[in-house]
Amino acid sequence: MVSFTTLAITALATLAAARNCTPGLRYCGKTLRAIATGDNYNTQIREAYMELTGISFPSQEEENDTLFHCLGGDNGDIVGLQVCPISCRDNGNGRSDECSVQ
Repeated sequence: MVSFTTLAITALATLAAARNCTPGLRYCGKTLRAIATGDNYNTQIREAYMELTGISFPSQEEENDTLFHCLGGDNGDIVGLQVCPISCRDNGNGRSDECSVQ
């Protein structure tokens, strides 16, 4: 018989894992921040944005409208793909985000 403690620990571990990006999907910066626990994506977003653009102090709006690729791993590692010229669109759970065309 499974104890209540074991079930609680399993549930908490599942919730924590769900806060990382899904490997292979693309995410807007604002989507990563929305799924984050606390500010766990802020540093990764800033570093990936700087590697992509060479800009050291981007605004949060610039970071939010940037498209990132999820590599996965324990920390939900990401790399920057492109700064969206208009905005970045969240396409919902289980689907890659994309840059808006209008």
